[in-house]
Order: sequence, then C-alpha cells, then structure tokens
Amino acid sequence: MVVQRSGGAGDVIMAIACFGNIIDTHPEATFRTFPPFVDVARAYLSPALIATEELDEPTSLDLDGVYESMWQLGHPTPPLVAFCQAAGCPVPSTYPRPYISDDAVAWANGILEGNPHPKIAVGFWSDRQCVMWDINRWIELFRLLPEYVFVLLHAHHLSELPTRRGSVGSMAGEANVLDITGQTNFNQMLAAIQRCDLVISIDTLHAHIASSLGKPLIYLGGGHILSAPPGQAIIFKGQASCYPCYATTDRECGPGPHCLGWVTSHMVATTAKGSLENG
Repeated sequence: MVVQRSGGAGDVIMAIACFGNIIDTHPEATFRTFPPFVDVARAYLSPALIATEELDEPTSLDLDGVYESMWQLGHPTPPLVAFCQAAGCPVPSTYPRPYISDDAVAWANGILEGNPHPKIAVGFWSDRQCVMWDINRWIELFRLLPEYVFVLLHAHHLSELPTRRGSVGSMAGEANVLDITGQTNFNQMLAAIQRCDLVISIDTLHAHIASSLGKPLIYLGGGHILSAPPGQAIIFKGQASCYPCYATTDRECGPGPHCLGWVTSHMVATTAKGSLENG
C-alpha cells in the first residue's frame, strides 16, 4: 500500500486508519510513504510495517488520488471512506492513537506547563485557501478569550507562510498567543496538542491529530466537510452558493462571500468557552 503526496498529512493519517484494517487480514502488508510523511507514519504504525525505499515492485494498492478522482467525477466521498472502499475493508470508527515519545512529552511540558491558563491548539493554515477562516477573525477570537492561551502550531514558521485571508504574521503579536510555529517535529506537535485542552481547526492536520488523541475539537468546515475526522466534534459547516466546492487544489474562491464568512469570532468564542467549562 503506498501513499505518496506533496501535501496532506491529514490524508496520510486517514490512510493509516484504513491500513490498520488491512493488516488484520494481511499481516505481511507494508505501508509505503515518503518524506515528509515518514514521521507521521512512525507515530501511528510499528516501524516494522513502514517501507520508505523507492518502489522496485508493483504496489497492490495505491491510494494517491483515490478520493480526488471520485470528486472530479461528481461522486464526493469522504477520503477515509474512499480509501477503505479502494482497499475493500471496513471503515474504522476511530483513528489509531499515535505514539508520543517521552522526549516529546518532556519538551511539550517544558514549553506549556509554566502557564496555568487553559490552552487551545489552533489549526489556522492550509495550502487550500478555500478552507481557511479569515485571519482577522482568529485575532478577534484571541482577544475575546484573554483568559485562554492559544497555541499556534505549524511545520513552518509564520514568516514562511504566504499571506492568505489576512497576514498570518500578525497573529503572533497577541498577548495570549504562544507561537511555536516552525519549532516542532511531528512528535513534538503531537505532544503539544495532547497537552492542550481544546483544538480549534480548519480542514487541516490539527483536526485529524485532535481526533486521534481524543481531544475536544471545534471544526471549521470550509470548502466541504467530507474530510471531517471521525469522533465527536463541534462542526461549523460552510454556507454559500458555491458550497460544497470539493476543491482538491489551491484556487481562488468565487466572487461571493466565503463559505465560512457567516462564522463569527463571537460564535466560536462562545462555543469554545462552553466546551472548556462544561468538559
């Protein structure tokens, strides 16, 4: 089974969830992926099941492009469902729980435990701007909840991310924001999210990590909600004449209001506060 993508670590987690059912009936199976997703695979699978070398033999199951091609043919299907249909295996109700190393836990504790306030991990950026929530609304959200610490996590530093729906760099200037973008490997990101009390995320990796860790999740479903992870989540579904758009590549949205435009910072703040206070 091979997953080879230029982007989409969340897709790799979904493919691994599918692979978990495959090895129940095919214990000799191997999961092949390539940088930068080897660390993702290592967190969710035994190293003995992972192959990273160049393919020198036919692959029995290639999941790259499976759900995208279905969408383009007018058959929008959740990626996890599409992967399992292609593999001929049942759709799992949960993701596997990842392995987090002691070193990563110690690193996250050192970064986060000194602040006594509740912490919210934020998944704010995607390669596909059609799924993004306006950056200014994120900033307003931070200001509405000064009693919480918002933890910004991304593989790249804010300064390296293109401007999309506002300047992402301006987020780090807020008093209750802890910016550790560009400072974590994948296992450290897992540990940091595990240490947080809540995750608020658009359709990006953080949502899938939250689901695999069993963390409370507020999911901002721009573009579509087919990629919403399994498990319990509070979902804000997009609303627009072009919704759902099933965009599989980055492109400009249409001239109308963005589908997440109806989701205000006050709505998300009230939901987040209720989730944290009510457990």
